[in-house]
Amino acid sequence: DAQFPAEKLNYMLKDSACRAVISDLEQTDIVFSGQWLAPVQLLNQHYKKINIPTVSKHPAYIAYLNYTSGSTGQAKAVVVGHDALAQYIESAKQFISLSEQDVVLQFATANFD
Repeated sequence: DAQFPAEKLNYMLKDSACRAVISDLEQTDIVFSGQWLAPVQLLNQHYKKINIPTVSKHPAYIAYLNYTSGSTGQAKAVVVGHDALAQYIESAKQFISLSEQDVVLQFATANFD
């Protein structure tokens, strides 16, 4: 979320050992201008065929990190594995009963905890 304070974003990037960022140009400029991490600009461009290395897959491997709000101090990363993400998606599908014709309105940012 580009609206987060720069210090919080820098902390999360360093803490997570993030090596790449996929963002739109506007967000990249706001968040990462002059920072230690070189952003990867992919959105709104013509895609070129690139060689992507094969990555080992395992259900327990990390799918994403969700940082806590840090209300009691420094934000902490919560590790979410592919297995937990898949289970969450399956549960949500059953609970919400979405079809291909449905549209979902979300007010919170995708990274809101």
